[in-house]
Amino acid sequence: MTFSCNISSLGYFTPDEAKLNIIIRAKGGAVLHTWSVGVLVKCTNKDQPLTPLIHEVPSDLAPNVFTNVNACEITEHTEPNYPGVKVQRCS
Repeated sequence: MTFSCNISSLGYFTPDEAKLNIIIRAKGGAVLHTWSVGVLVKCTNKDQPLTPLIHEVPSDLAPNVFTNVNACEITEHTEPNYPGVKVQRCS
């Protein structure tokens, strides 16, 4: 799987990577596979493309994932103790 996007700082940057979850769902809503990525946002980012991030889906899951996929969600990273994305204003 390859993930790519454009990044814009909009006057803010992240001192640490902004973490995202990529969730692949079946038609009934069941999760087939998940993947977490980190994206560093810099003050110089002005609608610039992110270098594609590549994730290998395990070979025993790949046929099932790509045959039954219905939706791909990109969400904010969530964990019980995760403080969220911290941002600072560009100077």
